[in-house]
Amino acid sequence: MNAIADPATISYEELVRELDARQRARRPEADQGLPAPDLVTREALARADDAQVLALARRLEFRGGGDPGGPLTIYGRDNRRDIYTLHSAARRRAAATAAAFVPVAALQRQGSRFVLATQVYGPSLQMCPWVRFYRQPTAAVGTGFLVTEDVLATAGHLAVESRLWGPDHEPLVAFVFGFQMLGPERACTEIDAGDVYFPRRILHRAYTAHGPDWGLIMLDRSARGRPIAAVRHHGKVADRARLYMLGYPCGLPEKYVGGARVHENSASAYFDADLDAYEINSGSPVFNADDDVVEGVAVRGDPRGDFRFLGKDDCFVSLRLPDWVAGEACTRTTEFARFL
Repeated sequence: MNAIADPATISYEELVRELDARQRARRPEADQGLPAPDLVTREALARADDAQVLALARRLEFRGGGDPGGPLTIYGRDNRRDIYTLHSAARRRAAATAAAFVPVAALQRQGSRFVLATQVYGPSLQMCPWVRFYRQPTAAVGTGFLVTEDVLATAGHLAVESRLWGPDHEPLVAFVFGFQMLGPERACTEIDAGDVYFPRRILHRAYTAHGPDWGLIMLDRSARGRPIAAVRHHGKVADRARLYMLGYPCGLPEKYVGGARVHENSASAYFDADLDAYEINSGSPVFNADDDVVEGVAVRGDPRGDFRFLGKDDCFVSLRLPDWVAGEACTRTTEFARFL
């Protein structure tokens, strides 16, 4: 192998940009790339192979090195968007099928509405002030989506009795529809009581650490009139299919995440994708961008976590990885579609 010339002069961000540029050179259709690395970086890395560049990036990643500016992403560009920015009626309809898991203790009944008790995302998680959504509220602890009028699908590790009910079978979690940003500075934190549901019972569930991970929860009443997500019942998603996801990353108001693709599609129970997913995206529906049918449930992310600590700034930023280092596992809907 060839040595990397003067690696001490290269930043973490430039290494990731170099890896992303190599990916796009091999796969021109990948149009979600990062800005190109500078000429000095390209020359310094010219004789190094991908494995060497990736190994150096990972060493810098855990040291907290790198430039905190620019787009803060998981895979390639940060594709998260608030729902009010969507122009597609189909995407907005899909967004209406997703529900936030909210602790009952964070809900206060006021007449015909529930008021959410929230925290501010950035300060509560010691995020750096320049991160996206820094001032938005957080309330969710999980994600699910409506698959029949009275059944919510989610991750199996969320469909656990001890997480849903207390010792006297009182609900610990509510399923809240409509927790979204209404504009750049305004969040919907007062929810109509008709959009708040509670768990009645767990219908079916499967959970393995490296395999199927899904659950079906019956609601306390029917959600008549609310859109229901269409799910794949047979076959499997195509290799490299375009995807998008809906959910509540880090408990934030609902986010749409586009610009993703299937990357590893060989396992029978799940597929991997380059979704910009965070903690609390567990249970999120992952849609086929071509027909708005749910292909999977987001259940497992990159083992290195979602954030990096910047020692010189004493705060956290999102972990950045090139698109081709995809590690977001999605349980296929065909694992549970027979129960619907």
